[in-house]
Amino acid sequence: MQDAGVYKFVCECGLSYIGQTKRSMKVCIKEHIADHQRSGKSAVCDHILDGPRHYIRFDKPQVLAKEHRFLPRMIREAIEIKKTS
Repeated sequence: MQDAGVYKFVCECGLSYIGQTKRSMKVCIKEHIADHQRSGKSAVCDHILDGPRHYIRFDKPQVLAKEHRFLPRMIREAIEIKKTS
């Protein structure tokens, strides 16, 4: 969680969010938690505000890849998103 990389959150409705960060994944996740009630802040925020059935498990993020380099991180994020669609 201290590294840059690609991560995933799962919602109780069955959908998931995959994101990437160049900073510590721990810091990025804390920001998602702090902003989860603010519309337009991120796709995660908008999903939570979409209805009462949406509860994202911020306490159980999945680290999909640790990657500090920009291009490999972006490619890995795109691959992981494609795998879930």
